[in-house]
Amino acid sequence: MAADNTSPAEVYRSFASYYDAYVGDFRGDFNIYLSLLYPGARPLEIGCGTGRLLQPALEQGYQITGIDISDDMLARAREKLGAYIEPGRLTLLNHNLVEAPLAELYGPAWVSFYTFNYLLDKQEARSFLDHLYHSMGEGETMVMDLFCPSALQQPSQQGQWTLREIMLGEQSVKLHDSRTLQGRVEKRIQIFESAEGREEIVTFRRFWDKREILVLLGQSGFKRIMFTDGYHLEGFRQCNLLESTSCSFVVKACK
Repeated sequence: MAADNTSPAEVYRSFASYYDAYVGDFRGDFNIYLSLLYPGARPLEIGCGTGRLLQPALEQGYQITGIDISDDMLARAREKLGAYIEPGRLTLLNHNLVEAPLAELYGPAWVSFYTFNYLLDKQEARSFLDHLYHSMGEGETMVMDLFCPSALQQPSQQGQWTLREIMLGEQSVKLHDSRTLQGRVEKRIQIFESAEGREEIVTFRRFWDKREILVLLGQSGFKRIMFTDGYHLEGFRQCNLLESTSCSFVVKACK
């Protein structure tokens, strides 16, 4: 089943069943997000997926809202975290910030796990950031996680196939993965093979460097823009327009 030239929402219709197994127990970014919580905060996660990041905030007693553009990912989040929904601790919404801001104000705001990289052009990116800005309370902070394509970091890996095994419940799934960089856009082909069959999922993500993000955030009104490489919580610093981008990074900014 090919998913080439599809929107992120359609890609994640297929990917939802594999997502938790694919991400596994990754927690390397928790420190960045959870460090922004404070008593009375109303955190918002954009691109919440199946709830990987929502859960630790809920376990710490926070009331949180997660938005995503994939009904399939949100359905899995409801399955996993349903106990928090009825008492009003968790709200899950299908909402696309490219199209409109949210009706309420939140903060802090988390644009997690490369969500922004699915925006392929500057007009979409600017609309997203404008609407995010207008969905945040005054003085609140946002953090955004952005990737650096493997084909840019290691050109020799361009188009090469890798193989790993993931466990979907008790079922073994072989994952074949290939990535090529076409200008600023990475094309990722993933083939999932199991006893039940074979599924191919193609994803497109844009590489946004630090200079572009600095300009876009400033144009949307954000202030005190700081960057850190990887998930180094103590590494946040200012960036200048001459700085190159050679690895994945996190940006933090205030309204």
